[in-house]
Amino acid sequence: MLKKRLVGLATGALLLTACTNAQGAERQKNVLSEEQPQAITMDKAKEIAFNHANVDGSKAQFDDAEYDERHNEYELEFYVDGVEFEYDISAVDGTILDAEKDDVDLDDANEKDTNKDNSSEFISLDEAKEIAFNHAGVDGSKAKFDDAELEKSDKRYELEFYIDDVEYEFDIHAVTGDVIEYERDEVDVDADDDQVKREVKQEEKQVANNQKKEQSTISKDKALSIAMNHVGVTRKQINDLEVELDHDDGLTMYEIEFEVGDMEYEFDINAFNGSIIDFEKDN
Repeated sequence: MLKKRLVGLATGALLLTACTNAQGAERQKNVLSEEQPQAITMDKAKEIAFNHANVDGSKAQFDDAEYDERHNEYELEFYVDGVEFEYDISAVDGTILDAEKDDVDLDDANEKDTNKDNSSEFISLDEAKEIAFNHAGVDGSKAKFDDAELEKSDKRYELEFYIDDVEYEFDIHAVTGDVIEYERDEVDVDADDDQVKREVKQEEKQVANNQKKEQSTISKDKALSIAMNHVGVTRKQINDLEVELDHDDGLTMYEIEFEVGDMEYEFDINAFNGSIIDFEKDN
């Protein structure tokens, strides 16, 4: 009987030791995970997403690819052949935490890529002018231009010129060279006030364009929400807030500045699609 008790006690001790060792190993594993939270790289996370989506990663156009410290995961958003993919991938072991796929219009996908410089894809301004002259059937050497500029956000050249008191306006696709919009208007102006009337007309057109752009932009509150989400703060936490809509180099953007404690944040956010063009922080 005593021998059985001793055997029972020995067995219990062994089980207790085994449980204690297992718990210690699990705690040690957690400690190692905390000390080395990013066991996989961003490139590895992208590879996991591409393999899961069964797409060619070389064709991917990224809107977002960042590491989320709070959740210890990679957040990816990209397009391949007009299809949008969104992934949340664990930075510890590469587990796919969330995956979404959505067919989108190619034009929408291109608009979301305006924060990238795709100027190498564009035809030149001279080529756009030549397309306009050929379409209108005129001698381009006689043209007097009031406007000739590239709108990168819309991927188009906007041209406005006069030949023999006839006004021409063109919107030319900056990649394909297609004529998107075309207007021809015979104007009756005296030689003395010709330039004045043209300048007035140009100013009126610019005002109308600016109004049209502002009507189609996201709201200031939406832009601010994007900025706050990016740094993980709430409206109550920020001070000295400044939000301004600006037009610069063909881009329409919200310039946002605010402080959280001793840290100062600055954002440039695309006013049409909400993508972050530039981000800075300083303490």
